[in-house]
Amino acid sequence: MQNIKIGFIGYKGHATRLIKIFDQTSQCTIPYFYHPQEDIDLKKIPVVNKSKLIATRKLDDLYSCDGIVISSPTPTHFSYLKKLVKNYRGYIFCEKPPVSSLKELKTLMKFPSKDKKRIYFDFNMRFGFLNEVLRDFPKKYNLGKPIRIAIVSGHGLAFKKSYKSSWRANKELHKAGVLETLGIHFFDLVSFLFGSPKELFYKAENLSPYGNSTDTCHLSCSFVNQCYFSLTCSYCIPFTKNIQINYTNGSIEFNAGRIKVFGPRESFDENGFFTHPPLIYEKALDDNALYLESLENSCQYFIDCIRNRRSTDIKYFKQSIFSNKVCLTVTKK
Repeated sequence: MQNIKIGFIGYKGHATRLIKIFDQTSQCTIPYFYHPQEDIDLKKIPVVNKSKLIATRKLDDLYSCDGIVISSPTPTHFSYLKKLVKNYRGYIFCEKPPVSSLKELKTLMKFPSKDKKRIYFDFNMRFGFLNEVLRDFPKKYNLGKPIRIAIVSGHGLAFKKSYKSSWRANKELHKAGVLETLGIHFFDLVSFLFGSPKELFYKAENLSPYGNSTDTCHLSCSFVNQCYFSLTCSYCIPFTKNIQINYTNGSIEFNAGRIKVFGPRESFDENGFFTHPPLIYEKALDDNALYLESLENSCQYFIDCIRNRRSTDIKYFKQSIFSNKVCLTVTKK
């Protein structure tokens, strides 16, 4: 395939990151940008060569593309997915979460198998550094079995005045709140690696002076491998990404832009008492660079499927549906 054409639904916010990635990918071009109502200012689109860009209000203009990217607000995903599965034969890249209600999810699950194999949901953390750490570091550093994963992640979005007019501040549009737009990343990755959770606990809070959606949440569960998972996500705290992973023979800490690995368990002081294990690995991390790398890897996976005329892996579709279902179920209770 000489040239891969990608059409975009969405052009603001997170969509700009995706636009840059696809535009900078070899043999990729983005001819169309769609919005059902707005006149798109193509001068503001972060594409190197703007001379051939077309802004359209006709969705079927994108049907000539090899792939279509849905990077619009979550409540619009289902409508676009239904239309594209019915009328379009190419590949579909959809931002996470897939949909915003259990009713929509049930319909999505009934899509024909051939259509599920051309839809890809962008859970990019599966292609990132944390996935590598959880998958490879226990064996690499002889850390033993995982016992506990505790994550606190967030920033201060919900205290910005602009948040008030955002769809994320509206409970009717952002039904699962911060869990569906931030927390779902972490839950999806851990359940992707460890399997179905059990004993789920969830608590939602609204702490922002703007809006009524859930801007802070706490989720915990355990897995069949006896690992306990604790997650706190918030749009109401200073920027934080703190991850602690405890194993039977060591531990891993992410904090303040660094990763540290400690071990082994059998570490003693001069009196023979247990003491903090020595540091066996440390590295400075650039969170933004790692995030963009995972996003690039995720987009590259989608592009490779198009380039090689290969179906997307059905395990990714199934995991995406599962993560979406859990988040929608716990927030409905």
